[in-house]
Amino acid sequence: MLNIATRQIPLPTSIAESCLTVNGVAIRSSGVQHADSTHQLPFTTEGNAQMMLRTPGGVSDNLNFSILPTAPSVFRSASAGSALIVRAANNEIVSDLNPVRQGDELTIFATGPRPHLAGYR
Repeated sequence: MLNIATRQIPLPTSIAESCLTVNGVAIRSSGVQHADSTHQLPFTTEGNAQMMLRTPGGVSDNLNFSILPTAPSVFRSASAGSALIVRAANNEIVSDLNPVRQGDELTIFATGPRPHLAGYR
């Protein structure tokens, strides 16, 4: 079974001779595993787009999809069953047993919003 990952920064646009393109531009990839791959869609991609995968086995059909300008959402923790917010003081997920305290620095794992939240406490 093929299983290749990378920690290279910036991420490469090709792994294991495989490349995913969006609107004709190769996008960054963090790994491939058998019939699965992980890629980083540029945050500037909006509206209608077209995706194509090239591998040693051939080239996929085009996949047409749409990206909304924003779709804000806070990721959820599977283990805690709540929003994925981490207290910097102990690097643990906020919960009833690990509540937010005045002055805490937090990391909120989210998708969609622009980074305008810096400085809020």
